[in-house]
Amino acid sequence: SGFPANPIIAYILHQRGLSMVNHRSRPVTRAMLNRYYWIIVMEEAQRHALLKLDPQAESRLLSLGSFVPETTRSVGDFPDPTSKNTEDYIELFALLDQAIPRLFRELQNRIAGLEME
Repeated sequence: SGFPANPIIAYILHQRGLSMVNHRSRPVTRAMLNRYYWIIVMEEAQRHALLKLDPQAESRLLSLGSFVPETTRSVGDFPDPTSKNTEDYIELFALLDQAIPRLFRELQNRIAGLEME
């Protein structure tokens, strides 16, 4: 069930040595939210939708846009390239390449903080 990955995203990831052949989308459920300690969103609308499912998840929701250097772009939603051209997807991946390492460092710091408690 669910939809396969967008072909442009699958192609870009394939160029990076990654495969999304078995990927299928699936709707987020409250049980799924409770299964994970941190949930990463790319859009404020996603944050609001998840909070409707479980308001207690608020402290565990992180916005990926907050991990992009402010010199690159203003903090906020990541651009949604759906139905746009390949260049828009490449721009999205350039932002992801900046944000994800910063997100991982933040999560490592948070984990270290939890271990100290």
